[in-house]
Amino acid sequence: MKNLLLCFLILIFVDIHAQNTISGIVLSDKDHFPLESASVYISGTTKGTYTDSKGNFTISDVATPCHLVVSHLGYNLQIKELEKAGIERLTISLAVKDIRLSGVSVKGIGVRERNIKEFRETFLGNDRWGKYAVIKNDSVLVFSRQTDTIFQKATTGDFEMQHKFKSIGTDKEWSKDSTMIFVIGKAFSVETKSPLLIEIPFLGYDVYVDLVSFKLNSFKEWADCDYWAYYKFVANTKATARQQVRFEKNRRDVYYNSARHFCRALYEDKLKENGYMIKFENKKDTSGLYKSNYIDINLLTSHQKPNEVQLTGLLNQKITIYYFCTYDGIPINVNQNSLNNRSKKNIWDYWNVQNNSYIILKSDTCTIRSNGTIPDNNILFGGMMVSKRGGTLLPFDYIPKEK
Repeated sequence: MKNLLLCFLILIFVDIHAQNTISGIVLSDKDHFPLESASVYISGTTKGTYTDSKGNFTISDVATPCHLVVSHLGYNLQIKELEKAGIERLTISLAVKDIRLSGVSVKGIGVRERNIKEFRETFLGNDRWGKYAVIKNDSVLVFSRQTDTIFQKATTGDFEMQHKFKSIGTDKEWSKDSTMIFVIGKAFSVETKSPLLIEIPFLGYDVYVDLVSFKLNSFKEWADCDYWAYYKFVANTKATARQQVRFEKNRRDVYYNSARHFCRALYEDKLKENGYMIKFENKKDTSGLYKSNYIDINLLTSHQKPNEVQLTGLLNQKITIYYFCTYDGIPINVNQNSLNNRSKKNIWDYWNVQNNSYIILKSDTCTIRSNGTIPDNNILFGGMMVSKRGGTLLPFDYIPKEK
């Protein structure tokens, strides 16, 4: 009887373990030969491996849904979105990459250096985190510039977009209905010949970045950057105990009041517990900060799938995000029950307008996952949250440790 029970427990363990394991083989699309040393990883995590001499790979302890990324020098990137792990053994074929040399700007002394500087400031940020991040292999960057035409559909209620286009001198008139307008700007595009390696010394990570697309559109008084990338994190395991403590403090600093922190709190229905209060900005509000008409955005959400929440009915709506924290950045619980235990004056003393952010939803239905990621890029962030860029990259599964 004991032996039967032991076997039963072993089978249970194996089954649970298998459900969180992804395995498969990577082949060349051209001749179907196994590809050795292909990088296979779960985007946004430290979980990854390389294929063996027969093209096989296995990754354990995978949380789904997730993006499985497969890359190899000389081959196109392959992405698989996985809803569940351990269902079947994967077969992944990589196609040979076409090498394109057109559109590369190399004229003039120092042009490449200026391109690298513009890219790193846009991608990594110009704050103290971005300035200390290092691109270890900027030789893989390929730049191009061209004049671009941007079409934008806007409405009379889209005050921010009206202001943007008026500021650059467009002569298009706004009708009662939606209007299609266009402007001419300069487009700065970046591609990579292989993954970027970024060192973030303050956070204790090296990050391999597979940059799928990067485009910066610059106009007279504003710029718009749109990029898509996948990330593989490698933690610094050789740091001393004192350095690890410092890493954790810095990680906590960049995590709080970030887009990831906000989205995770929204998914968990704990915005106020994490220091956030939000309100719509489509109406004039003269009641002041204490009596502002804050909203419960969770009333506009629905859980359609496991590990996902959807925002609906907020297309082009601008929502301001107020963040309340202690002087060292730790969020303050702004629930009414919590406020009763301290004076409102003390709460408002910790409020700083520079901590504020806003979001604009580009779709009538926007998805946020339990780890705080946005799979479809349909939510635009502005303010403090958008200032935290590549120099503040953290794994998707990062959760601050207690102080």
